[in-house]
Amino acid sequence: MFFIDDIQSLVTGSWDKTLRYWDGRTPNAQATVPLPERVYCLDVTYPLAVLSTADRSIVIYDLRKPTQHYKHFPSPLKHQSRCIAAFPD
Repeated sequence: MFFIDDIQSLVTGSWDKTLRYWDGRTPNAQATVPLPERVYCLDVTYPLAVLSTADRSIVIYDLRKPTQHYKHFPSPLKHQSRCIAAFPD
């Protein structure tokens, strides 16, 4: 769960295989993005959201186009990712 000042949203990834963008002033999600698998870890550094899923995939979203994935590739690691970090550079 991350709050991004630049887009005024809260981003959550879930085990129900969704990525959701929330506005704290409303009870419903601004956008819901279906994912191929459950989200294990998520990090946001504007303008990118990087997440790892249960099928050992890394999915990157550009927050300027939040419902379209930017890049999707298999993790180069042998085991499941439990932590991921995005760096601005």
